[in-house]
Amino acid sequence: MTAAQRAIASSRSEMDVDDLISQGILVADDDVVAASPRTTDVASSLSHSIRNTPLDDIRLPPETDGHCSKTLEAKIAELYRKKLKEGSDMNRLIQTRKDFRNPSIYEKLIDFCKIDEYGSNFPLDVYDPHGWPESSFYEELAKEQKIEMDKREKERKDRTKVEFVTAVKKSTVADAGTT
Repeated sequence: MTAAQRAIASSRSEMDVDDLISQGILVADDDVVAASPRTTDVASSLSHSIRNTPLDDIRLPPETDGHCSKTLEAKIAELYRKKLKEGSDMNRLIQTRKDFRNPSIYEKLIDFCKIDEYGSNFPLDVYDPHGWPESSFYEELAKEQKIEMDKREKERKDRTKVEFVTAVKKSTVADAGTT
């Protein structure tokens, strides 16, 4: 049994995990066990079983036996040393970079990575992000808000409009005889 299988088996018996793998519900590849991409119903059933697991039966997976690479350890140690000695703040450094402030980077990342902005890690029986009508999403709400604001602005302008009329003095019969 792989380390990933042992991690899952910490809250279930080993037989359950092996059964799930043999049924095709879980897929095992070396040290990775994942849900089979067969259907979302399988993910929903696994999610349902995990949600109904008593809290006392939920355990953290065991610590990994492997080590990270020496170059990664050296890089992290160097960054930590800079933070302590020079007061270097990685968040500030990233935020002040010109390419980080690029306003179109978000859209480019979404397109490049093919990310579903409305997606969710929850199974569909818990939350379906695409189950909402179009009018519930930001773009449609922004359009509706703009239409409403334009309408109110027009009403405000019409309400405060003042017409100026030139005054004409009316002459009476008595005034006409005196001239």
